[in-house]
Amino acid sequence: MEIPKRYLPSQPIRENEDFAIYGNDSMLPYAETLLMLLRDEKRRILEFFRMNFSEKIDVNLFDKQKDLINYTKQFYNPAPYSRGNFIDKTINFSYEQDVQNCNIYYLRSSIIHEFVHIVYREWRKDLYERVIWLDEGLAQNLSRERSLLEKEDSRFEEWYKEAIVAPSKCIPDISFLKRHGNKFGEYVDGEKNSYSGYDLSYLLVRFLLESEVDFFELLSNFDAIWELEIHIMRDCIAYYNDKFHIETSPRFEERPAAEKAIK
Repeated sequence: MEIPKRYLPSQPIRENEDFAIYGNDSMLPYAETLLMLLRDEKRRILEFFRMNFSEKIDVNLFDKQKDLINYTKQFYNPAPYSRGNFIDKTINFSYEQDVQNCNIYYLRSSIIHEFVHIVYREWRKDLYERVIWLDEGLAQNLSRERSLLEKEDSRFEEWYKEAIVAPSKCIPDISFLKRHGNKFGEYVDGEKNSYSGYDLSYLLVRFLLESEVDFFELLSNFDAIWELEIHIMRDCIAYYNDKFHIETSPRFEERPAAEKAIK
């Protein structure tokens, strides 16, 4: 088997028992702090999942997006706008847009997003196939990448009203959130309204977190997840509409009867 081209130095610039960071000279001033932040975040994530995960994670940090894309193409074809992914137990991210003013906390959230995907897959191994909306929603919420929406309810309320329940919108069925890939964020309701699969996944998992759902029990039971999917979209919208005193209920896309019958 041909050895993949790394596009980065072969030795980590910083490492501990949890992570090994690979990068170029532009990452050197930030690597030590980033390593400490990742260590603390790993502990928080594993506590949430009630897991013991001891494998060291390699983190490839590219200062050119084209290098990230070319590296990833050795394994699969990424979206041309991709800035991050994971391959097995290796996390890859391009910080090209941030080289001049590296935001260490943005980097932390982006890496932890991918780490949550890795842990989720370890959790559901031999239990059930990946539940895309749950995986993506957990990654966004647990990484705190949408921290601006979490600082105050008023900011989240504004986003919710514009991105989710604007009067012209039609809320898609959750089956939309089972179609992953480059078009995960490109639902169109037949008119002119598009939805982001990432937005809706974030919203559904935030709803479950606010409802204090026992994720340890939920993630262990695929039947419980499937039963939840039947009503979670409507329950979620009803919850936030009530919270923000929104009286007009949005339209919902109806799932075809044939799909409803398929478990």
